[in-house]
Amino acid sequence: MQSNAVITGIGLLTPLGLSADATWSSLLAGQSIGDHATIALATPTAGDRVAMLARRAAAEAIAQAGWSEATLSDPRTALVVATSKGEVVAWITPSPHGAENSRVTGGPQPSGVASVDAVRAEDKHIVCNGPQPSGVASVAAAVATDLGMTGPRLTVSAACAGGLQAIIRATVLLAAGDADRVLVVAAEASVHAMFLGSFGRMGVLARPEIGCRPFDARREGFLMAEAAAAVCVERDGDGVRIVRVALAGDAHHLTAPDPSGIALRRMLGYLAGDDPIDLVHAHATGTQLNDPVELAAIAESVGDPRRPPVVYSHKAALGHSLGAAGLVAGALNVLAHRHGVVPGNIHTTDPLAAPGCVLSPTPIRRTIGRSLLLANGFG
Repeated sequence: MQSNAVITGIGLLTPLGLSADATWSSLLAGQSIGDHATIALATPTAGDRVAMLARRAAAEAIAQAGWSEATLSDPRTALVVATSKGEVVAWITPSPHGAENSRVTGGPQPSGVASVDAVRAEDKHIVCNGPQPSGVASVAAAVATDLGMTGPRLTVSAACAGGLQAIIRATVLLAAGDADRVLVVAAEASVHAMFLGSFGRMGVLARPEIGCRPFDARREGFLMAEAAAAVCVERDGDGVRIVRVALAGDAHHLTAPDPSGIALRRMLGYLAGDDPIDLVHAHATGTQLNDPVELAAIAESVGDPRRPPVVYSHKAALGHSLGAAGLVAGALNVLAHRHGVVPGNIHTTDPLAAPGCVLSPTPIRRTIGRSLLLANGFG
């Protein structure tokens, strides 16, 4: 669909910085995580970690956009939150009072902070109780409560496509007249042995000594990381305008991309239109299956030898933050527009062929008039 929404404020927390500007400076300096990474916080966290990260990113975006308390409490201010796993680590972590091999019963119980109210030592059960919304919905509830928001509220859980789907949902709310402005937040805090083991069995994780190498011939996969991002989206204002949005599904395989990339090519063709693209922020997980399909689709759809777009992926530096990754990319694209520079693909030393595109290991300075960003999710 066409869109006239404007991003007027951004917020960002990553393993390389506790704000958008701090993260941006680290990227331009060529820094990167060296292993699966969490966010180093100066003070202990109270409550659930993923919700806390979401609130901090939201606060930065709101301050930048200049929204007041009255704006936030306005029923015409909506909230859209993306997360692939929500508070899952809180409810799968054994109680400090339990014995070895404790297990949580009944899946994600309704507890915003997963506090343990009772432990039955005889069968090693942990029983969690509480009034808060459960699972992924708890993040939106925490953000809305903290900010005093009373307007429409929606949670998107679409695996690694969730962050961009949240932006798309915001543009739909504005276009339909259901809101005058939308706070979009994405957060992920699931660097946990269970998920590392799961992704490891899939064969999509890189060895720390190799790291994530998007679009590189020697790629092995990605490193997992925490992140939170937020954007304030309005009908009008001073900022980066969202021109078009698109969703597609190829239904090819439960976890693998369609080798033909038909759905991706069709989306890219629609989004690019006839105007040149200066920056493509790719999904680019550094995995064997995703990268060649995605890069071929980008090169065919928007490659231009006369004015080649810069193709970039933040995952080499910041890791893969799953449900937050798409919105992290969105915040970084806003910074690229503002500063006229694209960070380098720091670990891509033997790039795959990309006719009509630029894959640079070092930052590139150029005016970013139009950019495009992608996020792919399982299935």
